[in-house]
Amino acid sequence: MTAISAGSAGQRKIFPSGAEYSNALQNTAIAFRRPDLKAAQVTLTKLGMPKALSGNFASVFSLRTTTGQRYALKCFTRYVPDQEKRYDEISTQLAKLDPARLSQPWKMGFEYLSDSILVNGSWYPVLKMEWVEATTLARWLEGNYSDRGATAQLATRFAALTADLDANGIAHGDLQHGNLLVASDGTFRLVDYDGMYVPGMRGLRASENGHRHYQSPVRSSADFGPLMDRFSSWVIYLSLLALSVDPSLWNRLHEPGSEYLLLTEDDYNSPDTATRFPELLSHTDRTVRDLAELVRSLTRQPLNALPALSTSQTTASRSVGTPRTQRSLATGARAVSPGTSANGLPGWLTSHISATVGSPPLSPATISTVGARFSGRRFAEVLLMLLLPLSIVVPGLLELSGQLAPHLVPAVLGAATGGTLALSWPGRRTRPETKDALGRVRELKRQRIAAKNPLAAASALQRERDAFERAESSRSAAVARKRQDYTASLTSEMQSIERAKSQEIQKLDHKISGLDSELRTALRAALAPLQRRYVESELQKAQIARASLSKIGPKIVANLAAVGIRTAGDFTDFRLLSGGGRYNSTTAVLVLTGGRSVHVDLVGPERARTLKDWRDRLKSRAEAACPIQLTAKQRDDIETKFKHKRVQLENERTSSVLTAQKKRGEAQRRVQRELDILGSEDASALARAKVKRSSFDQRASDLQNARVDFVAIEAALRDARQEKHGLSHTRYLWFVLTGR
Repeated sequence: MTAISAGSAGQRKIFPSGAEYSNALQNTAIAFRRPDLKAAQVTLTKLGMPKALSGNFASVFSLRTTTGQRYALKCFTRYVPDQEKRYDEISTQLAKLDPARLSQPWKMGFEYLSDSILVNGSWYPVLKMEWVEATTLARWLEGNYSDRGATAQLATRFAALTADLDANGIAHGDLQHGNLLVASDGTFRLVDYDGMYVPGMRGLRASENGHRHYQSPVRSSADFGPLMDRFSSWVIYLSLLALSVDPSLWNRLHEPGSEYLLLTEDDYNSPDTATRFPELLSHTDRTVRDLAELVRSLTRQPLNALPALSTSQTTASRSVGTPRTQRSLATGARAVSPGTSANGLPGWLTSHISATVGSPPLSPATISTVGARFSGRRFAEVLLMLLLPLSIVVPGLLELSGQLAPHLVPAVLGAATGGTLALSWPGRRTRPETKDALGRVRELKRQRIAAKNPLAAASALQRERDAFERAESSRSAAVARKRQDYTASLTSEMQSIERAKSQEIQKLDHKISGLDSELRTALRAALAPLQRRYVESELQKAQIARASLSKIGPKIVANLAAVGIRTAGDFTDFRLLSGGGRYNSTTAVLVLTGGRSVHVDLVGPERARTLKDWRDRLKSRAEAACPIQLTAKQRDDIETKFKHKRVQLENERTSSVLTAQKKRGEAQRRVQRELDILGSEDASALARAKVKRSSFDQRASDLQNARVDFVAIEAALRDARQEKHGLSHTRYLWFVLTGR
């Protein structure tokens, strides 16, 4: 037989099962093409079969070559378009990574070998991977969850791993407990690159959507890019950090042998009503609570809108929550800030509209130099400079010269000085510096009025978002109830159909099983008249006169003949009648064939019994010796009738089964139509909700910019007022006198 390739012209897309690979690997010399694999030894089970580790659409076997080198061999159980191209691109990009620049040696070596294993006459690709001595994250936690320090360190290393991926534009695609291996030194090894994205894969769709207990509810195959790990990164980081704070969460939220750490798919779909998420959302530790609140806010956001996992304070203040919360997340210490801001907004929204405390970056067109001063005295101000000292000196000189009475000096001095100062007021008001300062204050006040306070707008946005989420939650719950109602209705109807069918089938089966008995009864019934006539004929042949019966002599025979009884066929029985009277005598009467009773002289009870016993003996012998049987035609007619009846009943039984099947099918189709309509409406509603949530996010982003603008206007207004105060009348008079 000629072996074919899985990627030959026929484009074979059905790959072997894990059991078929296991059978093929019993003889590596035949199974492999490569010489180094032909002589390899496969790790076996206790039963001597190749030991397989079943994974996501693949089975992995452990091989040891003749050189002692150990490898993991991944055998694919499903067809993936462009698989070789994907692995070539992944290999090329990973080879470019400088190990010295990575946080830890997480990347594993591999080699994609096309058409390298022979199974059932066809060649299939395999992935030869570097073997790593490490344990899965879930198993590591089972043995170390109580070590808070080690778990906190592991959380930090996981964050560093995701930072490596993010910095290089790489996304694993299936971050979960089984693909994250923990080595003996506490560093991570990342395995299973089937769904990985690397630069150069743009435009492709995801070959898988990752483990359901780690992925966003809104993820689809279209979400294939460098951002697709962000949700699962936050989920894993939340689990590790929560355990480092409260190790008891492991036994409370994790089930032994389960496929998740602390949270499941149900928690992401319904965070507030699921069994596990609420415990994190209401945890006594603010670190856990704040981070759980963040993850909850990410469950309905598009993947491309999610922030990258980061424990740095700078990134946190932009993307995650308050700086104080982020410092606690980075160090594993308790947070000192609550999950909501002082204005009542949740942390994630506050972060969207938060601006840097202090002096925000402002536009040069908006800001003037604080502490502006007058410069360049005008002619009127030079005159005013001369008038000011004169208004003080002249009244004194007049007093000294005797031209002004002493008691008038204060009044004249006050009038002169006041008049001079009054002349200065228009001068200050007409200064360009004063005009500019007043104009800036007026303009900034106008801008502040026009720019509404974004915190109030953010509160309104949050209320609107909360109302929308409540409505969406109610709608989702109503859809779930409708689905349950449809399913329950279908189940009830199917059970009713099944009960009716079972009852009908039971009746028909009872009738069918009774046909053989009915046939025997019918045959006996058809034969009975024929046999009866034969017996009657035999009884008519037996004459009483020739029977030599005891105490039945000629006289009695004659008396019997007188009433028409000559043979055993002329009577059937006898009865005893009580005569009454003094002696209470008993009389016997014989029953004729027609049913009439007659009294025969000299035939009392004893002779009547003798006649009856004689007749019964004759009848028994005749019945036993009866040669009469149904003819073949008579028997065939009866059997044919019952065959038709059996066919009719079996047809009715088949019809009952088919009718039940038809009713079930109609019920299923009817309910499926309702479910399809409901699903379509739900999908449309989810799409609208997705758009609405994106709108909320966009508005929150706009509020961030508005916050920056508002703070800038406030700061500029403060500066403008300070500038205006710096141009006071006292400062103006000093300027008039000194020129400074």
